[in-house]
Amino acid sequence: NDGDLAYRLTHPKFEHEKEYFVQTNGKLRKTEIKKLEEGIKLDDGVTSPAQVREVSSAPPYNYSVTIHEGKKRQVRRMLEALGYKVLALKRVRMGSLSLGNLKEGNIRELSVKEVRTLVSK
Repeated sequence: NDGDLAYRLTHPKFEHEKEYFVQTNGKLRKTEIKKLEEGIKLDDGVTSPAQVREVSSAPPYNYSVTIHEGKKRQVRRMLEALGYKVLALKRVRMGSLSLGNLKEGNIRELSVKEVRTLVSK
């Protein structure tokens, strides 16, 4: 319910990281991970570099992808550009806010400290 905060979280100029857990239909090769980390050419331009790491602790997800731009369906489009299909996608972190154990469909209020940290960037 805070438009200014939403703008600061979503606009790329503030460079808040967005971390996603991704399940793909195959295993990325090292060269493909490197392409993601350098930026992928999409129809609306080249993406900024992403951070990619394999995860095994969050089944069914097999990769963590961290970006800061947030173009429309960016993570899906980046992986599709490499020939992969995204089977599941879940944002687990935005800036300093982690999803943690919050269940799908649930909400919680941000603490004053969390809001202060987000707007100070």
